[in-house]
Amino acid sequence: MLPAFKPLVCISGALVSTRSLHRVGADCSRGHLRVFVRPATIRRGSSGVAYVRVYDYGSEVKISADSPYPEIEVVNIAPEFGYPPFTSSIVVNVSSSAKPGTYYLEGAVIDVAKGDVLASTLVPIFVVDNDELTSALSNIERYRKLYEEYGIQYTLLKILAEHRLALSFTDMKILYESIVFRRVSNGTVGDLLSRLLRKGLIVKTSEGYILNPELDLESTRTIIDVKRAKNGMRGARSVLIIWGKNDMDKRAAGKALPRNVERVISVAQKLAKEDYWKAIDFVAHTLLGIRKTGVWLLWIEDYFVYKERKTGFLHYFVSSKLSELLRSIGLKPGFMGYHVHHSAEDLIYEMFGSYVIARRLHYRLKKLGWFVYGEPLLLEILVDAGINYIALRKLFSDEPVIKLGNPELRKNAKKYLVYGGEHIDVENEETYFYGPSRLR
Repeated sequence: MLPAFKPLVCISGALVSTRSLHRVGADCSRGHLRVFVRPATIRRGSSGVAYVRVYDYGSEVKISADSPYPEIEVVNIAPEFGYPPFTSSIVVNVSSSAKPGTYYLEGAVIDVAKGDVLASTLVPIFVVDNDELTSALSNIERYRKLYEEYGIQYTLLKILAEHRLALSFTDMKILYESIVFRRVSNGTVGDLLSRLLRKGLIVKTSEGYILNPELDLESTRTIIDVKRAKNGMRGARSVLIIWGKNDMDKRAAGKALPRNVERVISVAQKLAKEDYWKAIDFVAHTLLGIRKTGVWLLWIEDYFVYKERKTGFLHYFVSSKLSELLRSIGLKPGFMGYHVHHSAEDLIYEMFGSYVIARRLHYRLKKLGWFVYGEPLLLEILVDAGINYIALRKLFSDEPVIKLGNPELRKNAKKYLVYGGEHIDVENEETYFYGPSRLR
């Protein structure tokens, strides 16, 4: 699973684990599996989420992640099983007794049918005890791009300047490893700090290492050989693998829609002019993959939230492609729950014979990489003669993903936990990918 610190290598079509490389992320274009990992940054005594993304494998796989540390606990993996491409979130609890530093979960991708371990790697968990450092790490993708252009020295100095950081040696090592996305030794960190101290770019205080207060950030570029750093990073660009949120969409681009999806879109477009909410119900139980007893609750920007009555849980996925497609046929985002009073059951049975077959269209799109699943979110909503306030927030940081309406009403809003991905019976999920005669 992620090669970050223990990458995957393709040898004669097989995937093996190796300690000789340091690249984060696996890309075996000639093999059958590609796996990427996004590490988690977690404060001591709290929880966070790491992610594993799997593509290019034709059978069902299982994601596993174990912690060899008593202070680091893997709480949940969702989804644990799936057909690539898909993304799993790994929820991790960090004890308040954990020391700041970089920890590694032992991860694996397993072929469910054969029981073979297809890939194994380490999933980094950055444990911090510093609010400012946590804030800096939340923007780490931007700083990795800067690192590719200007090297590690200038990147570290820019982070120190922008966040006004005073960092211990351990914090510096965490920051270094998160930027280069690989394990580095204490000696490497020590050598870097010695060079920066010798050049007068940083100073050591009782609170930690800080940018020299006598310098502004731009003046440091006259001291660092930026041109040399750029040349040195040319090779690094081919090694460093950045977590790209649009990778799956790019892979799906250019692929024609399955014939039955085009048919559903055509029917829904005509139906929307006659009975708008029946069209919504029709789309809910086909393209969104919601069970017969489920309810499509919300469509906000590219976020689709629904409730499965089978479990009582709320679920969501993100899809810019589906959002664009539905808008193109005249459907509008908002509160979607009214569709339960305008059943398309007759149409679904006429076209597909059952709701089970109808919802398989959703899995056709899933195989094309249309859907992205993330960490659990908190839904806040206040409804009074319309939606007065609504927000989706990250569960562990309270950061809003989407926020609409009057924020002063937040204190009165009801709150619901929303899980990323479908609710699926693992033993039955494989059947959703089969193509019965009505879908051919």
